[in-house]
This record gives sequence, structure tokens and C-alpha cells, in this order.
Amino acid sequence: MFRSFILLSALSGETLNSTTNIVVVGFLFVLLVLGTLAVMTSISGRLFNAFSPSEEPVKQTAVATAGAAQDESHMPVIAAAVHFTLGDQPHRIVSVEEDDAQ
Repeated sequence: MFRSFILLSALSGETLNSTTNIVVVGFLFVLLVLGTLAVMTSISGRLFNAFSPSEEPVKQTAVATAGAAQDESHMPVIAAAVHFTLGDQPHRIVSVEEDDAQ
């Protein structure tokens, strides 16, 4: 029975038209849902900003420290960069020094 329905729909020539209709309606539904979500998010963001207390941004000044490259938190990043550059070749990072010639 299912095969006969497919055969009849293929012979009638309405397959492309009905498929196109389904695709267009589905696409428009997705656009409607995404548009609704965008509007709801925008409204909630504006409401949140309107009722939240406004604070002046804190000004932070950058302090250059001597030996900033010697910081232990940079070592994993440097090791990952060396490993990415050299691949699986054996390597050892002996020291990291700051380049003064800028």
C-alpha cells in the first residue's frame, strides 16, 4: 500500500510541489521561532539593563613587571606552542627570556 502511494504521488507530479511547500513552510516556521527568540532576548536584556544599578566602570592600569615571561602560568602555553610547531619531535624548554629589542 505504501509503495502504491509513492508511485501515485510520483505519477501525479505533485511530489515536487508538495515537498517545496513543506520546505518553505518549515523554513518560515524556523525563522518565526528564531525571530521571536531574538525579540524576547532583546526585550529581557533591555529590561535587565533598565532595572540594574548603573556602576561606573573600574579603571585598571596595566603594570609592566620585569620577568613577566618568567610567569609560571605562561609555561603551558609556551610548551603547547613549541609542541605544535615541532610536532612529535623530542624537545625540552630550558629557559624563557623576554626580548628587549622591540
